[in-house]
Amino acid sequence: MANNFTAEPDLATNWTISSNASVYTFTIRQGVTFSDGSPLSAQDVAFTYQKFADPTVASEVEGQFVNMTVSAPNNNTVIFKFPTPRPDFITDTWYGIVPMHILQNVPNQNLRNNSFSTSPIGSGPWKVVSYTPNTQLSLIANTHYWKGTPKITNIIFKFVTDTSAMLTDVESQQIDLLNTNAFAGGLTAQNIQQIGGNNSNQYVTQVPGTTQILYMGPQNDTPWSNVLVRQAVLHSINRTEIIEKVLGVGGGVISNDRFVTPWAINPNIAPYTYNVTLANQLLDQAGYPRASNGTRFTTNLYTTTGARVVWSQLIANMLTQVGISAKVVTVGDFGTYYGLLSNQGNGHNGIWTIFNNIDADPATTANELLPTNAYAGGVNVANVNNASLTQVLQKADGTGNQSIRQQFYYQAGEIVSQQAYEWPLWITTGYNVVSCHVKNFTSDGALGMDDINLEYAYWSATC
Repeated sequence: MANNFTAEPDLATNWTISSNASVYTFTIRQGVTFSDGSPLSAQDVAFTYQKFADPTVASEVEGQFVNMTVSAPNNNTVIFKFPTPRPDFITDTWYGIVPMHILQNVPNQNLRNNSFSTSPIGSGPWKVVSYTPNTQLSLIANTHYWKGTPKITNIIFKFVTDTSAMLTDVESQQIDLLNTNAFAGGLTAQNIQQIGGNNSNQYVTQVPGTTQILYMGPQNDTPWSNVLVRQAVLHSINRTEIIEKVLGVGGGVISNDRFVTPWAINPNIAPYTYNVTLANQLLDQAGYPRASNGTRFTTNLYTTTGARVVWSQLIANMLTQVGISAKVVTVGDFGTYYGLLSNQGNGHNGIWTIFNNIDADPATTANELLPTNAYAGGVNVANVNNASLTQVLQKADGTGNQSIRQQFYYQAGEIVSQQAYEWPLWITTGYNVVSCHVKNFTSDGALGMDDINLEYAYWSATC
């Protein structure tokens, strides 16, 4: 995917899309092999996507491939068919391809626990040497890579959840590359200033950031099933103050549309202004009077580490002004955090914030708002269920005409805003911190770590 969100050839050399965007035919590049030297064919591509769509696999992306059929009539052709238009499908073709010859005999229920999960074989520029959960991932150059063996032979990804430890590693040059968008809890203005100091062996570049989304739910449970409560919470949050105190001047801008794909953003959506008086009125109307201690109800406000802890505490303090007692609960690493959130009520009820990269197509966000994706492990984590919204979203993706889709997404944005289902707080400013020893590194940061390209980079002993 190019920086302007248009598809570029990679494993597929070319493709055709039917006039109604329901049939996609890809030509798979010849001569590509997996890192074990075995050939990658269209059958591997078909096998991978069949597993995505199979409900017995319980893939996190299953909802994106409902009713899809995929076939490989020969080694170099794969055909995807959908019963209705799928104008966004091209943005779902970035997933890594798995080798059918290794996994075809593994029962679906065992795929997640198979050794392949921690020692995978792929076709990318590097291959896995070792993986220690929550600690690090070690890679070595793939000598079978179809573009040629990369010049950087070894890469170690460190999983750091403690902000102080991460900052220490950066300052002591134990980390050669850091993308702040990839740090789960985000970084404060003070953190950014610290890593962007006067170290001549590192340089800092600004890149597009991520949108922080506020979730309340699950919305089939009290008090979040009441739209007045959700609206009151949004009117209780002073976004400008949080940006100034946590992210600093220039560290973020207020956003109002849940859809973050540039062409789908509705510029006319009215913001939820900070208005404590109105928030109190809404909670009164919702039937949540103050008790003798001034509290209307209690809830949890979940957070990871990082800057999210700081802004979560500020939000909790602001909610006390309207009688909502929010306990800040630090869950820890992002995997556990998101896993608890997506468990559909089995362990969570409260308020969350999650970062959202810029989506190449608004259908990615739409999936989070469709009731068909509200299951344990599904992407509709707030359990949104609105028939009118669902109908508009289905119309938006029922045509390949972007102008028509845009108008439907404008409507969907209005509904999401009015109903306060999911709310964009702000768009952060992102940064790359790069060692001067890393040469020919490229990234625009719009998709976080997914946009970091080291294929053609190399390591130099001198700066």
